Amino acid sequence: MKTMYSIALWCLGLMLFFVPILDVGAQDMDLSRLLGGLSIDEHEATEIGRIQGEYREQSRLPHAELDVVRASITRELVRKNPSLQKIEEMIRSGLEFEVSLRLAEIRRELAMQELLGPQGWSRFKQIARAMQERSLDYDALVARLQQSRPEAVRILRLIQQYAQ
Repeated sequence: MKTMYSIALWCLGLMLFFVPILDVGAQDMDLSRLLGGLSIDEHEATEIGRIQGEYREQSRLPHAELDVVRASITRELVRKNPSLQKIEEMIRSGLEFEVSLRLAEIRRELAMQELLGPQGWSRFKQIARAMQERSLDYDALVARLQQSRPEAVRILRLIQQYAQ
């Protein structure tokens, strides 16, 4: 009985060691499949960088202002007698920044779709979403793909910029 228990623990230990390794391999294969249908040339890569730069510039102030509004609402909520009227005014003042942020996102989406085409843009977003859902470490993934798929490294870096 003790021997079976030891064997079971040993097998469990091996599984705990190998499952993450196998999972990473499966993730790499899945991403390689997704990346296979997406090619980005130097011009497109430059344009994606420009589009991302414009988006960051347009969204920086609205993000900062929304942080201030959220902090003000939190500060009001922790007061002894919070004022619903003040909270409503703060929420309404934040809507302007929310609209600016959403418009910047839409401009980025439209520019990316125009650049990559509907299918390329769809694939690009699909890869970004898959990487975010899996919380993948971009640097580790780039290191693994550097040998087998060097052309994919540039695409992954662009997707990392988009996802931030």
